[in-house]
Amino acid sequence: MKCLFSFLLAVIILILGILYSNDLTQKNSEYLFQTSSDASKYLQFKKRFSDEQQIVVTITGRAIKEAAYLHYMQKIDHFKLKWKGFGIEVVDFFNIYKLGIKSERFDDIEIFASSHPELMFNFLKKNRITFLVIITRELSPRNLEILISDLKSMDANVSLAGLPVTNQLLNQYSQDIKIRIFPIMLLLAFVITIIITRSFTATLLNLYPSVMALFLTLSTIKFFFKNMNMITVIAPLLIFTLSLSISFHLYYSIRVFENFKKLFQYKFKPIFLMVTTTSIGFGSLYVSEIESIRQFALLTSVLIFLTAGLILGWYKIMFDMVKRASQRTWTINFSYEFLSKPSKLIGYGSMVLLIGGGWFASRDIELLTDATKYLPVNSFERKSIDYITRYVWGNPNYEVLIHKSDDSEFDLEFEDYKNLGQLEQEIQNYFKKARLLSVNQLVSELNYLYTGKKQIPLIPVAYFTMLGQVPEHQKIKHLKDGYYRITIFGSHIGHEEFKNHRSFFTGLSKRYPDYQITLNGLQYSMLKSQEYLITTLIKSFMVSFVIIVILFALLFRQIRSLIPFVVVNLIPLISSLIFIRLMNYSLNIATVMTFSISLGLIVDSTIHVIYDKMKNISQIEHVQTTLNPIIVGQMILILSFCVFGANSFLPIRQTGGILAYTLMVALIFDIYHLPLMINKKDETVG
Repeated sequence: MKCLFSFLLAVIILILGILYSNDLTQKNSEYLFQTSSDASKYLQFKKRFSDEQQIVVTITGRAIKEAAYLHYMQKIDHFKLKWKGFGIEVVDFFNIYKLGIKSERFDDIEIFASSHPELMFNFLKKNRITFLVIITRELSPRNLEILISDLKSMDANVSLAGLPVTNQLLNQYSQDIKIRIFPIMLLLAFVITIIITRSFTATLLNLYPSVMALFLTLSTIKFFFKNMNMITVIAPLLIFTLSLSISFHLYYSIRVFENFKKLFQYKFKPIFLMVTTTSIGFGSLYVSEIESIRQFALLTSVLIFLTAGLILGWYKIMFDMVKRASQRTWTINFSYEFLSKPSKLIGYGSMVLLIGGGWFASRDIELLTDATKYLPVNSFERKSIDYITRYVWGNPNYEVLIHKSDDSEFDLEFEDYKNLGQLEQEIQNYFKKARLLSVNQLVSELNYLYTGKKQIPLIPVAYFTMLGQVPEHQKIKHLKDGYYRITIFGSHIGHEEFKNHRSFFTGLSKRYPDYQITLNGLQYSMLKSQEYLITTLIKSFMVSFVIIVILFALLFRQIRSLIPFVVVNLIPLISSLIFIRLMNYSLNIATVMTFSISLGLIVDSTIHVIYDKMKNISQIEHVQTTLNPIIVGQMILILSFCVFGANSFLPIRQTGGILAYTLMVALIFDIYHLPLMINKKDETVG
């Protein structure tokens, strides 16, 4: 009766969790990749200057004649009308140059465009039309999705680019994890469990607490964070697979121990250490300066303890039922010679090769900071973004802010504009195909329309006359509070380019000592924040490694077991660098966490093996209560992460691949290398 009541209560809790988390959505905001300090600096910049997000819309594939042009203008007008109340503005070629064109007739517009090939906003070509969608107010993820869908529906050959587009694509690919990977992993776990247990009842009893843990994680994310992002979306999958691993340890032990009290007395210490070390591995990521990684660390480190308590409570209540259902469970048998007499040549030789290979591979691993490269290489979306940012209108990579070095009010004189013109020319020469937007560039554009010369006027009266014709809202965007602003638009940049660019701006500051030059902007802030990825990797790994080693030493009080413990858990992590290099993987915002996560996962089985060794239990008991659940649990983890590896979204695919490889090597080390290093001649334990 007690079991039935508990089972019904668990069913109700699970249903409530499913219902509550069902509408959990993805939101990868612009602050996802930023540190707190860089986000604060960007917000200060945004407060001073308007920094609206924009979507570049390009339609290609057909000749832009009058009928096609009017057709697209009607589509744009309809779009404007629909989104008028949401702070959406649309800027097309005619809006920008209507003072120069002076007529709405298509023939005049076409003649104007063809006779001015060097226009800054060259949005009308023979076979291409482009316009900008300016988002002046924040949109909900759902409204952004609808807006982008409306833009795509304008024509079959629409291409889109811009940060809102990239974020929406990240949302879409992250959402696929919940829709596709979750069910696949559940099905995989069910199939493996029913094969091993040979019982439908045993399968349900084994899987149920892990499924509850999964929806507990989803519900926790919704309650505290409202939305998931591409980092926290991994948490439910990790908690589910870890819960399943704990369940198998208890499940196999139930077959040996006659009651839960004896099982708890024997297994509490290794399971407690297993859960604690895993929590430390996850929690160590909290040292990261990137907010989304800290959220992941806090979420997983706490939930692993909650789910472990949930699983222990479940098996305590269901002990008798599980014991009856587990009688037909399949077990793996090992020969004692294999475990007790591993080859020293193979064992130590492989260690040396993996350490050497890992050190060699570590020198050529790419740091990937460009989020557009997370998208599938051959996807239409990625090709569209690459095409637009290279040939149509670039990404706003840098906001260059210039202030007088004497900290006086920046009341510009003509000489200052000339000096800044030279400075901008240096920037243009360095960035080559990039486009610059500033007060000088707008004046130069007007001069080009009037005289055909794309440069600022050389006479002060002419310069200030044209400056007076620049729309006031544009001047406010680029000249405010003593700051002169230059926006650099170009194709997306990577980590190495970013380092070179910062060196260039350092040199530029030295060549213009009368001006203070600082960099800001959303893209710059995100790139600068991601320089901390390597710091996150090193700091989190060192914190977790030191704490885990100290905890192991305190609880087991065996120095001779400490060295094998360190070696068999460190070498698989080092060898993962070889895998990363061979697979052409990268360090990115997701994979940078794999080292701390892996460490938290792989020490679990080592702890169980060493604990059995200390207790001198029989070989049969060791195989049944420890080696079987280790192998089954690790194989489920490995296969689950292989499901990650089959995903088209780069951060998830690479994270899954690295974790699967590391766990496989760690499993081999626990079964083969650990007995070699412990080297006890006693025949009680292999």
